Amino acid sequence: MERLPADLLRREQEKTLASPRMEYGVPALEREPFASMFEADHGRYASLADVFRQIGYDERVHKEESLARVAEPRFS
Repeated sequence: MERLPADLLRREQEKTLASPRMEYGVPALEREPFASMFEADHGRYASLADVFRQIGYDERVHKEESLARVAEPRFS
């Protein structure tokens, strides 16, 4: 999956806020630093909020790719 810088992740998150279940920003997560032993594989993020933004972006891209593929099934 494509890793996006924090500012672009925030803009991408705004695209998903139309859902009534979504809320923009959680101040506590913005302040919570994130460190992981898997940074080399999955990227480095400044905060836990950035991690969740990346996960949300990855899931949206996966959904859009799946919807595009459903129009052309592999087996028929």
